[in-house]
Amino acid sequence: MSDKSPLDAWRFLVGEWKAASAEENEFGEEGIIEGRHVFTEELGGSYIMCKHESWQGERPVNSSISLMYYDPGSDRFLRKSAFSYGFVNNEVEYFRDENVIRFEIEMEPVTAFFVGSRWRSFIEKVSEDEVREGLEVARGDGDYENFGVTVLKRVF
Repeated sequence: MSDKSPLDAWRFLVGEWKAASAEENEFGEEGIIEGRHVFTEELGGSYIMCKHESWQGERPVNSSISLMYYDPGSDRFLRKSAFSYGFVNNEVEYFRDENVIRFEIEMEPVTAFFVGSRWRSFIEKVSEDEVREGLEVARGDGDYENFGVTVLKRVF
């Protein structure tokens, strides 16, 4: 990877992180959702992969695998995420600065529950040891609303 790749600024993610929803009753679940994220560099450093699992109490909620990468042709970050729920998010950057990347999401396949919904996500660097990931939803022509925020803290 070139030292000038925008992906370089996100390599601090590599390692293990504990996670918890920022508020109760987010992501369509009751209570606080806890989790674990493990980030690794893959394929010669071209991708940052995340393996994620979450639970509420002792009940498993979700697991996922995502690949985030920078596409120099479009000058955008892209992220592909596959979820245990049975769908894949294809995420395309629409905004970026030194601390945040915001993505528009195309979900496939779209389940009946989500027909007519639009989705966006973000990853935000708070510090080298804290990150926030969030999800927003808009129903029909409505405005985007918070669907949930996860706070990740580095495991030492």
